[in-house]
Amino acid sequence: MNNKDELLLQLYACASQPAHWTMALDQLCAETGACSAVVQTFELGTEGVRLGWQASDSRTQRQRPLDCPQVTGEHNPRLQTHRFKRGLNRVVRDDELFDRHDPGRVTLQADLARIGLGEFMGALQPLADGRLLGIALHRPWGDPDTFDRHSEDRLAALAPHLSQACELGQQLLSARTEMQRQQQHADMLRCALIACDEQGQVQWMNHSAMLLTGAERGLSSRGGLLRAQSPGLSARLHEDIAAAARDTARAVHYTVIDNGHGPLHIALRASSVDTQGARSVMLAVTSAQDLVNVPPDIWAKLLGLTLAEARLVAALAQGETVELHATQRGIALGTARNQLKMALAKTGTSRQADLVRVALSSAAAQVLG
Repeated sequence: MNNKDELLLQLYACASQPAHWTMALDQLCAETGACSAVVQTFELGTEGVRLGWQASDSRTQRQRPLDCPQVTGEHNPRLQTHRFKRGLNRVVRDDELFDRHDPGRVTLQADLARIGLGEFMGALQPLADGRLLGIALHRPWGDPDTFDRHSEDRLAALAPHLSQACELGQQLLSARTEMQRQQQHADMLRCALIACDEQGQVQWMNHSAMLLTGAERGLSSRGGLLRAQSPGLSARLHEDIAAAARDTARAVHYTVIDNGHGPLHIALRASSVDTQGARSVMLAVTSAQDLVNVPPDIWAKLLGLTLAEARLVAALAQGETVELHATQRGIALGTARNQLKMALAKTGTSRQADLVRVALSSAAAQVLG
């Protein structure tokens, strides 16, 4: 395999492994004779150029010229918008970016000399989202050699790959960020959610599911395989998972696992077929033994109750009786019964069971506190 192929492999590895950018740019320097290679995204706004993501070779990282914003920041004369058209989709030198007597070039070259950078060669590539990717190579200050035609052709050939690697990396980063955000949302749910393949191999869990399986309260995921507490129950669970996966109508299937400490109720539904022709199955697992511990002020806000009435609802939602609540709160039973009467009226219910049903169907009961 030749060096060009190795560099291309390095570039496309950058999409999933950002650390490879340094290695790729080190190799680009070695191939072209540059002492510095920087790639950077730019965004054109009403207030001028805004700098974005940046990667550089290892030497530039070690000697980063923080004290020279005229070179590294948006005030670099090369980043003036009227010069962008001159460098778009082509390799350029400063002779092509600046007019003959442009004072900006003289100032820039003096600033570059202070940090040891000499001759420049670069390119500008448009990105799909409207931003631009700039590629800047510099030879050492005072180097008698110059960028030759081979180096120019090399940069011209690599520039589209550099922009594509940058775009792929940004897409992967955005996807990972979105996955993390969705995971955080799913972790807020009280219900345990488990995604697995047709054989019961666990692919993903939310926080409630991790707690459930970690404590082995009827389900576990040792070795990555979802299991019940006995081989027989595990076999039945796997049959239910396989049946849900085969259901082309993607109906919801239901099963129950009795763990000896209270049953686990499980709803199963298959996803659509993926590009590999496979389905995953999502399991939603709840336990009647799990108490819904919602602060009274939340019930008061959601159900339109006074704080005293909300405390009663919170107690009823956890399985307490009106009599026990009155005793624990140190209030008369008649007072507690009057609070129940007012809560029933305000929620449009006529029975205590209906009031509890309304409370437990509330959004507050579905979210971890």
